[in-house]
Amino acid sequence: MSAFDRIKKYLREGEKPEAIVFGAWKSYCDDPELIPEDVVGKVIKIKSLDDVKEYLSGWDIVAEYGAAEVYSLYLWTDKRVIFIVIYDGATWLESVPRRPEDIEPKVFGGY
Repeated sequence: MSAFDRIKKYLREGEKPEAIVFGAWKSYCDDPELIPEDVVGKVIKIKSLDDVKEYLSGWDIVAEYGAAEVYSLYLWTDKRVIFIVIYDGATWLESVPRRPEDIEPKVFGGY
């Protein structure tokens, strides 16, 4: 499954992506160079995840322990901020509310 498909599945019904920023490749393997250097660290305004599908294809977000091979990213939606967590090489998506709300916070990565 591609990063595009994972994020699309992770979005809640009716949730609208608004912007994304990509970070560097996180892996012991060579960067597949799917995201151009001039895009890394720059906010990209989007109306749909399809606007950045080319950058989210060719790699996956979810990996087993010891096998992290991901680009870091922040994805802002109208409801929350989505990001990738890495713990002991395993990777997955997490999110925090975009605006303050009554919610019990959680610890990411190891608990």
